[in-house]
Amino acid sequence: MWRDYTLGHIVSCKMHDVVHDLALSTSQGEILIWEAGSSIDENSGIRHLRVKFDGQGLPNIPRGVVQRLRSLICDVRVFSSVAFDWKNLRSLKLLGRGCTELPASLGKLKHLKYLDITESDIQVLPKSFSKLYNLQTLRLWKEQPNRPVAFDENPEKFPDSLTKLISLRHICYKFVTYRRTPNNQDLPRPPIKCLPRGIGRLTSLKMLRVKFFVGKEEGYKIEELGRLSQLEGVLQIGNLEQVRSELEASEVKLEEKTKLYALGFSWDAPCREGDYNNHEKVLRALQPHLNLKSLKINEYLGEEFPSWIAGNHHGFGSSSFLLNNLVELTLGDCRNCIVFPDLGLLPNLQRLYIFGMSEVRRMDYYMVESIEPYLALKELHIRDMEKLEEGVSTRVGMATLPCLEHLYIIGCPRLETWYPSISTQLSTVCIRSCPRLEAIPLMNRLTSLKYLMLMNCDELTSLPDVPESYISLTALSIKSCINLSIPEGFLGHLTLLKDLEIGGFRSELEEFPGLNGILHLPLEHLELQGWEKLKSLPHQLQDLTALKSLTITDFDRLEALPEWMANLSSLQNLSIWGCENLTSLPPVEAMQRLSNLKFLSIEECPKLTERCAKENGPEWSKISHIPNIEINGRDVA
Repeated sequence: MWRDYTLGHIVSCKMHDVVHDLALSTSQGEILIWEAGSSIDENSGIRHLRVKFDGQGLPNIPRGVVQRLRSLICDVRVFSSVAFDWKNLRSLKLLGRGCTELPASLGKLKHLKYLDITESDIQVLPKSFSKLYNLQTLRLWKEQPNRPVAFDENPEKFPDSLTKLISLRHICYKFVTYRRTPNNQDLPRPPIKCLPRGIGRLTSLKMLRVKFFVGKEEGYKIEELGRLSQLEGVLQIGNLEQVRSELEASEVKLEEKTKLYALGFSWDAPCREGDYNNHEKVLRALQPHLNLKSLKINEYLGEEFPSWIAGNHHGFGSSSFLLNNLVELTLGDCRNCIVFPDLGLLPNLQRLYIFGMSEVRRMDYYMVESIEPYLALKELHIRDMEKLEEGVSTRVGMATLPCLEHLYIIGCPRLETWYPSISTQLSTVCIRSCPRLEAIPLMNRLTSLKYLMLMNCDELTSLPDVPESYISLTALSIKSCINLSIPEGFLGHLTLLKDLEIGGFRSELEEFPGLNGILHLPLEHLELQGWEKLKSLPHQLQDLTALKSLTITDFDRLEALPEWMANLSSLQNLSIWGCENLTSLPPVEAMQRLSNLKFLSIEECPKLTERCAKENGPEWSKISHIPNIEINGRDVA
């Protein structure tokens, strides 16, 4: 059994081999996996059948077997080829590619409770589909780019006949929002934006794994969700700009739907400036029940959040904080919000995703004497916060984010300060595109840190000079931090380091800083980013005999790769990007010594590309033995 350990709900199960064998032994004579060439006795007691079909001749299933079956897994073509009724089927899963329609006889399966077509190419269900009055579970398309759109006669809408299936409890639908063309281009494909008119008639519905887009017409209004009192699991509501008032929003009755553990709200269409106040009223009325575990809010344009999200500052554990059981929260593209909501006192919040809140300048929490904020927070993502100047602050002498394991700060051009107290449990730190950030959070004693990325942080000048804190680091990326100084010998202390990306330092440097000591590291993957003055690769590379992957980017003045590259005896992948003046690879003998090299990629290197032309290029003889070669995205091997 697997659980979503953040939200605490079972997401899948696996039967132990012993239990599987016991089930087979007790059901012997009732279950059969039928392969091509085998036969079935018409008088057998088979109730559950899986037909393996290789496309070479349709199997002949005896009429007596067909009429006794309770569950069937087979190719669409096998199901369509049988002339008599599968009248007693309770469960049907259809497989296979190339067949896009089902026969009208589907409607005769009066006892069918479970229909799964996720692994088939079926586009259109027959009209008789609406006669499956006992159907409880309907599983539709998986996220595959080559799949056709469901219900092709109206690709943006489920058929209205779906509401006739009054026993329906579960609608499971996943849809990819692009389609793959023959030349491997991804083109947009509209999602199904409209459930059938009057979805509220399906009063037995428990699982609605399809986003509900609010409409203006009768049968598509948000009140339809209010009639679905049995809903559980996840509910997503879009087009909330179509909700006209607080009263109309309250008809969803989310406080009564206590089995919902995850909610998603989104405003999907542009609105006039005067409508922002309605956003606040609608969100205020969508107050959920107290046990909600996950909440996502996107494109909300109110200036502040309702009290059921932010509380009213009466202190930790107060009844005013109605989301005390919340584990995961996403606030995305809430562009008009100026004051960041007080989330630090939510006692169970473990994952917080904040992006696109372009007016927020500070991420403070309400100060409560002797109370630590964000006690349970394990993962924090902050992205595209244009005006953010200060991160999470703290009271003097008090730890901040004591349980934090993953920290991502990306695209915050004005961020200057992140107060220094931080969790010693951090395993991941990623800070990118924060050009004014002068210092990274204090990271003494971070013995759990495994991954550190610093990228495009122009004002960052130094790393904490405590290499003993990085003893667990296995991956390090320091790129385009033009003023950063790496302490001599710093890298040599990273005895577990396997992945290193480094480069893009200030233009006056003529060699890579801090590479002395990497000889004794267990490096397997290395990416080097050059800058203006570099004319050669760093000589420290030549003894990295365990290196499996090497990427060289942006060495504009590099003209030839050195002969000593032959020493990289374990090298399997070599990628060369953006080296405008590179013309020569190592000599033929050196390239031949790279006996493990299986993949070579050359991108945006115009001179080398010309010289590596297949058959007639002067460098071709050096690489022709490599099994896989890509030049500017094309396979030339």
